[in-house]
Parts: sequence; C-alpha cells; structure tokens
Amino acid sequence: MHEGNPMIGAWRAASIWLATFIVFSTTLACAALAAPAPSAEAEATSPKIHQLLTLLADPGVQVWLKQQNEAKSSAASRQDIADESVSQALDTRLAAIHEHITALASTVPDLANQFWRGRARVTADLGENGRVKALLLLAVFVGLGAGVGQQLMNFR
Repeated sequence: MHEGNPMIGAWRAASIWLATFIVFSTTLACAALAAPAPSAEAEATSPKIHQLLTLLADPGVQVWLKQQNEAKSSAASRQDIADESVSQALDTRLAAIHEHITALASTVPDLANQFWRGRARVTADLGENGRVKALLLLAVFVGLGAGVGQQLMNFR
C-alpha cells in the first residue's frame, strides 16, 4: 500500500490487475488462433481445453471477464479506503497542517521586506500622488455604501 495516498495504491493495484488480465486474455486468444489444427488424438483427449480456448477467444466472454475484473478491483479499492483508520486520517491531516504552519512561520522574517517591495510596486504603478487619489476614491465609495445601507435600513 502506498504510504502517502491510499488512492494511489488502490489505482496501482487495479491497474496491475487489469494489465495482468489483458496480457493473460491476449495470450490465450493468440494461442487459440495460432495453434495448429488439433490432431485426432489431441482432439479426443482435450475437448474441454479446446472449448475453454474457444470461449476465451469470444469477445463477449472477454468483455464479461473484464467487467468482473473491474468489479473486483473497485471492491478492493473500497476495502483499502475503508481500512484506513480515523487515526491515520487525522495524523495525515495534522501533518499537513503542521507543514503549512511551519511554511507560514518561515515567511515572517521577510514580511517587512515584502511590505516595502509592495509599496514600491504601488508607487511605480500609480505615481507618487496616486495612492492619495486611490485612498480618496476608496473613502468616497465606502461613504456612499454606508449612506445607501443606512437609507435601506430606514426604508423598512
């Protein structure tokens, strides 16, 4: 079973089963088609084997076998998912949260530098007085929104 993600292990097992089935059915079908005409002695001793090979060469039987294999694979993957305990799921999530918090904490020393880089970009985009204009527009829109909200409250 794959340690990091149980779904990867389930998909891997399903693909191995499917590849095995395809190789097995193809080999049997090729063997049935490429086999020399059975002699009278071979036909007398192995009619059931001949019948089996004929059935395995039938496309309908191959489709049915493939469906059975897929059903077993999906049942196995559901069992693998069910086998994962709650404590394993919680451990996995807690480890991911810990890694995320650690990554966030590692960015704190560079926070002031990032702030000044952002300020420089805004200044370059808006110009030296552009921030004042942007803040004035923001204040106007917030004031208009508050006024409209107050009117709506009084309207009720």
